[in-house]
Amino acid sequence: MTSQEIRETVFQWLVDDTNVDETQELVLLNIAYDRINAMRAWSYLDKSQASQTLSATTSYAQPTDFMYLDRLQVTDGTTYNDVKIVPFVKRFDYNNTSRVAFLDAVNSQITFTTAPDSDIGQTLVWTYQYQPSQLTNSTSPVFPRQFHALVGYEMARMYFFNDQPEKDRAWNKELMGEYAILLKQMKDWDTQVKLKTEGEWLPDTYMIDPT
Repeated sequence: MTSQEIRETVFQWLVDDTNVDETQELVLLNIAYDRINAMRAWSYLDKSQASQTLSATTSYAQPTDFMYLDRLQVTDGTTYNDVKIVPFVKRFDYNNTSRVAFLDAVNSQITFTTAPDSDIGQTLVWTYQYQPSQLTNSTSPVFPRQFHALVGYEMARMYFFNDQPEKDRAWNKELMGEYAILLKQMKDWDTQVKLKTEGEWLPDTYMIDPT
């Protein structure tokens, strides 16, 4: 289903009446879509990139659609060797250690703790979870078609409190619930990022699939 079909068939069918125009509906649709994509480490978000050749440079840009890392390797086309990913705060503990790197989130790059001299000319292979592009009216969610209606249901669920008449009570328990869901998803994303390092970091709570 295209986004337009989700808006005009699923969403419109689930709500009695909408007070939002097409542009606002599309914004709501993308918020719903992003929320579904962030609910867990979905297999449909697994992706690989192997377009960077190692040189004496220590830092390499993340893929433009990067969300968080699953694995980093270097290959000569035959042999694949893992790069150890360490926490940013421990990067100096591995000075001059080969095939060790850390994520530099501020600069959207991966940085080796020493120049990868022995691997110069080899290819850097990213295995990661990617962030899908925002939807337009003519594009469709990246997950299987039989689940596309989920976006419309999530839209309708979020639209409920917007449709209530008492605007002076807008910050109600429903909105607080939406805030809590989004905040938890951001925490879960950060947990996933940290757990992909060497495993020395222990989160306050582990991610638990509520289903």
